Amino acid sequence: MRTFEMLLITVNVLLLGWLIFARNKSQRGLLVGFGISILFMVTHGLVEGLRWRMTPIYLMTLFPVFSVALRHIFKPKGQKQNAPRRIWIILVTTLAVLYSTVAVALPLLFPIFSFEKPTGPYKIGTVSYHWVDNTREEHFTKAPDDNVN
Repeated sequence: MRTFEMLLITVNVLLLGWLIFARNKSQRGLLVGFGISILFMVTHGLVEGLRWRMTPIYLMTLFPVFSVALRHIFKPKGQKQNAPRRIWIILVTTLAVLYSTVAVALPLLFPIFSFEKPTGPYKIGTVSYHWVDNTREEHFTKAPDDNVN
């Protein structure tokens, strides 16, 4: 993995863990975490280039936005939660661990290889030739004059 890929993965996994396990999350903290994550993602895209293997990490960058939106949708002010908190935390933690595992595994399982530029006096490449030998007889056909094109 490359440097900014590792930084982006580390920041996003830590941010996801903070979103799940922190009791009091301030909106300011979410925005700072989101800003740092976006900064690393943009830097990674400009310096190293975006890759399909990093798509789960790119989506993980948007988790703070979803967290703020879900907090306002599912927990209106003045009402208590109906679902038991412990089951909810176990479910969310399990999904986050699975998602983080897949997000980290993809860049590791499908690495980007880069080759050094060839050095030396000779050019590197391939050439295809079609060779025809009109003087050689063809032994696998019944036609007597099959050596001529």
